[in-house]
Amino acid sequence: MRSHIVLYFGKPGAGKGTRTQKLKERTFLLDDFMILSTGQMLRQAVADGTHLGQEAKAYMDKGELVPDHLIVSVVLDAIEKAAENQKSIILDGFPRNLPQAKALTDALNGKKIYVVDFPIADEIVIERTIHRRICPKCGNVSDDTHKTCNQCGTTLIQRSDDTEEVVKRRLDSYREDTEPVLDYLVKCPNVRLTRLYPTISLEEDPGMETFFRSLH
Repeated sequence: MRSHIVLYFGKPGAGKGTRTQKLKERTFLLDDFMILSTGQMLRQAVADGTHLGQEAKAYMDKGELVPDHLIVSVVLDAIEKAAENQKSIILDGFPRNLPQAKALTDALNGKKIYVVDFPIADEIVIERTIHRRICPKCGNVSDDTHKTCNQCGTTLIQRSDDTEEVVKRRLDSYREDTEPVLDYLVKCPNVRLTRLYPTISLEEDPGMETFFRSLH
């Protein structure tokens, strides 16, 4: 399998990470992929109390996007490490705006990019997010019907920014800052776009499987 770069797009709470994890659990298709979520990397920085984490937390608590200069260097470093290890890579949550997208395409210098969009209605995002629970130890995502993580047994928590008011602000930011990125990327000659619509059952996700099989 050749090394590939896949970019995930979708509103916050669209299920990008959950669908990927379910596919990873039941198939071999993601064995050669490094799955990198900028949100998860930033939340880890917050948990570790780093300078970057302290700066990012002020924005995340208000439902605002973390500024470009705090994340671009982190992501580009991760891409370089993946290439060194001859791994394919999934970027979940990056690029979120045009400056980030241009920095990425400039750095990749014409390399093929696979863009995957996850369309979903705002109402579903809001309902799903306010009931979301996170494992502070391994990052596994569940809902409020569970009290402990089914991966490691740690007590689940609700993120401080998973409220309806904050989610609506996130959605507004997504429309303003992120949706234009898709328009920019699809005009690049080295980009292929795929849309994966919501699936009834996470245990059966033929769109995801078809896409990743096409990369093998």
